Amino acid sequence: MTQEERFWKKFRCVGDCLEWTGYRNKVGYGHYRFNGEMKLIHRVVWELNNGPISEGLFVLHHCDNPPCGEIDHLFLGTTQDNIKDCCDKNRRNQVGENNNCSKLTNEEVDIIRGIYNDGGVTMKQLAKDFGVSDSAIFNYVHQQTYR
Repeated sequence: MTQEERFWKKFRCVGDCLEWTGYRNKVGYGHYRFNGEMKLIHRVVWELNNGPISEGLFVLHHCDNPPCGEIDHLFLGTTQDNIKDCCDKNRRNQVGENNNCSKLTNEEVDIIRGIYNDGGVTMKQLAKDFGVSDSAIFNYVHQQTYR
């Protein structure tokens, strides 16, 4: 079986979408090692159907379903197109654990704030204990993030 055949076997039909059943990141995007490189599956699908993606372009989803690899649901766009698509679909400026980049839950940040406010523990130690950077702890404690 070829690498491409193995790739296509990891999809299943869910409604109109062709959903990835392999590894997904925490926001649902599928990842797959293709030609020795870890790639997002929707980019692999695009390249298999249309050839290489020009530098600086994104592969976006009409369906707004991150694990979808249905070629008819995908389209190319610039950074501006990606931001507009994100805003149009109400995914911009999400805060706390709803932000795609967040590493901690709201509850964990509340715990960090409580421990720090009780005293006796440094931000550096909290960063080590929770697996985040010192600057992230500073931002949590001073409510610059997770307000």
